[in-house]
Formats: sequence, structure tokens, C-alpha cells
Amino acid sequence: MTSAYQHKLPIWLTLGAGYREWLRMLPALRRLVVNAFLIVLAISVLDQFIPASLEEQEPFGTAISLAEAAVRAFLLAPILIAIHRFIILDEITETYAVPIGEPAFRRFFGWLFAFEVLAGLPFDFLSAFRVSMPRSPPPRAGLLARSS
Repeated sequence: MTSAYQHKLPIWLTLGAGYREWLRMLPALRRLVVNAFLIVLAISVLDQFIPASLEEQEPFGTAISLAEAAVRAFLLAPILIAIHRFIILDEITETYAVPIGEPAFRRFFGWLFAFEVLAGLPFDFLSAFRVSMPRSPPPRAGLLARSS
């Protein structure tokens, strides 16, 4: 059902504005964007050194994924703050610094960590569901096998 007061959202205009800001931000914050890429790459490489047997165990795997999310959020929060300051206030941040004392940093870290945890929740739920499901017995030969 549509209402007489409902209007179309300007999706294409919003998408275009987002890409224009992205293209405007890249030259100004190039070093910070490269830092973000290197941070994500380093965390992914370090993740490959964790033994699969340790990662598949339920409490350790969850703890490892939470630690990865916390480290990623902690290291990427200053970059996201710099991007937001550039887009909203036209401030250019030249250096990468972790301002632990700033309330904005704590808010960005908290929201980014919460987003990372919520984004990984379906996968954690599915892996826990897969582990807790009982195995079904193998099928009998034939569709309507007779019992003797």
C-alpha cells in the first residue's frame, strides 16, 4: 500500500553525493586511507597465523574474533573520525593519532566495535547451530526400504 504523502527517496542523488565526497576525500586523506588499508591487511595476515584447530574451538574462536574486532575498531576509529571531520567540517587530518582521551574517539570505537560484533553474529550463530545439531543416521538403501 502506498500513501498519498509518500514520496520517492533521492537514492541516485544521494549515491552521487557520496561518490563525489569519496573522490574529494581521496587526494586530501590519501595517507590515512593507505593506513586503513594496511591495518586491515595486517590484521588479515595475522589471522592466517592462528591455528585452525584453535579457531574452531567454540570459546577460543569467539574470543579470537572478538579480539580481532576490538583491535580493528581501535585502529580504524581515528581514520573514520578524520574522514567524518573532512566531510562535515572540511578539516584535513595530516597524521594518524589515537586520541584515547577524546569522547569522540570512545564513541567511534564503541560504535565500530558494536557494528563489527553485530555483523559477525549471524556467522557465530550459524557455526554454533551447526555444532549443536545432532547428526542424522545414514539413509537406508532405497526410498521405501523394507525392514526384515
